[in-house]
Amino acid sequence: MPDLTDILARLFANTPAMVFSTLGMAGLIGAAGLAFRALRLINGVSVGGTIVRWQKRTSDGTVSYAPIVRFRTGPADEYEVQSSTVFEDEPGEVDLPVTIRYDPHNPERADIEGRHHPWRPVMAFTVLALGALAVGWQAGGYAETDGADVDDELSAP
Repeated sequence: MPDLTDILARLFANTPAMVFSTLGMAGLIGAAGLAFRALRLINGVSVGGTIVRWQKRTSDGTVSYAPIVRFRTGPADEYEVQSSTVFEDEPGEVDLPVTIRYDPHNPERADIEGRHHPWRPVMAFTVLALGALAVGWQAGGYAETDGADVDDELSAP
């Protein structure tokens, strides 16, 4: 009769594989979303804008500031957006002219041009997702092997 540890090992043998594979797939979906956003901004429209203020952000006890920029897409269309990629340790200048690149289909999707590399978040998510998938697949491969195979190889003359 199998003991409790054998039963638990069989029940949860594929749990790490499922968790890491799910995280990996979610990461790849996130990377695809970031890639879509990066492509929309890269192929977007450039206009002149102005930093109007700085938004304070606190994360894990670290304080950073993100610029809020204002720009126009037409005579009556004015937008204010917060940069999602530019962060500084201290608030910078206000009324500083900058070049803004925005998505013409959604002008609220905009950022300061030339201050960041739009593919860095995509690459980071992709590498982490592929790493999680590799761990999941490796864990799944170990879970599929049966201990009997290993015992047979060890006991063979």
